[in-house]
Amino acid sequence: MIEFQDVCKTFGNTRVLDGLSFTVPRGSIVSLVGPNGSGKSTLLRILLNLEKATSGEAIIGGKPYAEFSKDSEVGVSLDTMIPHPSRRAIDQLCWIAAAKGIDKQSCVEKLEYVGLAGAERRRIKAYSLGMKQRLRIASALLGDPDVLVLDEPVNGLDPEGIRWLRDFLTKFSSEGKTILITSHLMNELEQLATDFVFLHKGKIVEQVSRDQLKEQYLSLEQAYFTLNHAEN
Repeated sequence: MIEFQDVCKTFGNTRVLDGLSFTVPRGSIVSLVGPNGSGKSTLLRILLNLEKATSGEAIIGGKPYAEFSKDSEVGVSLDTMIPHPSRRAIDQLCWIAAAKGIDKQSCVEKLEYVGLAGAERRRIKAYSLGMKQRLRIASALLGDPDVLVLDEPVNGLDPEGIRWLRDFLTKFSSEGKTILITSHLMNELEQLATDFVFLHKGKIVEQVSRDQLKEQYLSLEQAYFTLNHAEN
């Protein structure tokens, strides 16, 4: 469903992505794993046409993200998506929905779905970090997408919110839908993802399924530190 083909990116004389190629199959939850500066955010920005690759391409369902319709076949939640703090949550969602041709009722339903019913008219500046995270996820779900691209979606969520997100994403993928995710919370990723792509200094250093991970390493955390130590 998502495919990266020999993606390279340079900023000046610095190469931040060096020939990355991998796929995210339909119905899978693929996690990008790597330290800050490994290229995860840049790779997502290239996929979403927020950054242009120096060479190579990133496509979803055989075409660039920019060619998708307003109907939101792809839902996106980036850690850098910061709504205006004085806006009400329902107004924020309606503003996004209007650009996609989605009605207000869908906004109300998505806010309820992510656990923000009763807080939809509060100013976003009064929201906790976890509530802001739920709002970003609600925005990503507008239009009932088949693909989700989620950057650090667990940040700020309390244990109840983390369990809700885990259950939702597992159900989402079980319906044949596709998720590409990043997170620094190893325990959650290990329970959630079906496949892992490890990045270090802009290169793929390992790509394994959950079963392969269990065969080769004691845990996702051990794999993370082992691979990063080997590449330093």
